[in-house]
Amino acid sequence: MFASGSFKLNRANLIDWILNAPGMIPMQSEDCRLPPPATCVGMPSFTENTPKGYPVMTRQQAEILADYLLSLK
Repeated sequence: MFASGSFKLNRANLIDWILNAPGMIPMQSEDCRLPPPATCVGMPSFTENTPKGYPVMTRQQAEILADYLLSLK
């Protein structure tokens, strides 16, 4: 389990979390989905509302990160 016991730790959930953690939290403030300087606490979305000029994370990059993190357990 991860995210305070909200999700089962598996590759698919971890990839989704890496890409857009705020989108997976139903009670999260809509302000966290706004571009900076939105004031929310927690992991940002790496696929939505990135600061101007910054690239978004690709699914392949998220898969690489998830595979690495899962290899540590």
